[in-house]
This record gives sequence, structure tokens and C-alpha cells, in this order.
Amino acid sequence: ASGANAVEDVAWVAPANPVKLVSSKPIEKSGVDLFKADAVVAAGRGFAEESELDLARALCDKLGGGLACSRPLTEGVNWLPTELYVGVSGLMLSPKAYVACGISGQMQHMVGCNRSGMVFAINKDKNAPVFKQCDYGLIGDVKDVLPALVAAL
Repeated sequence: ASGANAVEDVAWVAPANPVKLVSSKPIEKSGVDLFKADAVVAAGRGFAEESELDLARALCDKLGGGLACSRPLTEGVNWLPTELYVGVSGLMLSPKAYVACGISGQMQHMVGCNRSGMVFAINKDKNAPVFKQCDYGLIGDVKDVLPALVAAL
């Protein structure tokens, strides 16, 4: 094709050798089943360093919930596995409580949690779109808010 909207018909040719399954094994998942969790704590780009994710994990432990994330944490910095990504191309969750930590609230992410019973957002940007889509919001840095929240629980 020349790149100028050209269409070319090509006949399908079967492979010379059939496809053969050599082996398979189930994908091992660790942690909480996010589809069954009553509470999900989701981490976004508001976390400046990978080590700060321990703050979100501590809240998960207090709530008995599971850790999820926004796409940039799986594809941008590779801090978390893609199985934890919430959004259009990821998980569609419906927990009783969804805590969005450092997540801006772009539509691509929010469609993955809009069936939650309650959405609580924490973001240091008071103009973040997440605040227009949450039930409760707290303006603050996750580094400051999460330790205080965990201590209060």
C-alpha cells in the first residue's frame, strides 16, 4: 500500500505447520480478588516514588481491600502489574468503596470504577477532574493524607 488510502486484496495462506500448544499454566494472582473486594484503593501518578505505594498498601490492609492503579503506573513507570489497571482497557470494578489516591480522574480511568457504591478521592490538585466524579473528596498530598487516614482507622 502506498499510504494514500490504498486497499490491497491478499489471499490468506495457511501456515506450513499447524500451531501446536507446547504447555500452559494458570496465571498466578497475588493479593485480593478485586472483583470481590468490598474496598479498592487505587494509586495514580500522585505517588512520586514507587516506595510511596506502601502508603496505599497500608490503607488496603486497614480496609481489608485490594490495591489497584491507573494506567500510568502499569505502562508508564511499570510499578504495578497490568492486572491491577482500572479503566477502559483494564478492570471494571464495583466495590462498595473505591478510594482514588493521586488519580486525576480522566474519563478513561473513571469508567472502570463508576459502578462503585462510593468513590472517595484524594488529590493535591483542587481542580482535578476526579473531584467532579466522586462522592467525597479530600484535597491533599497522598504522602500526608494516607498516613493520617490509616492512623485514624
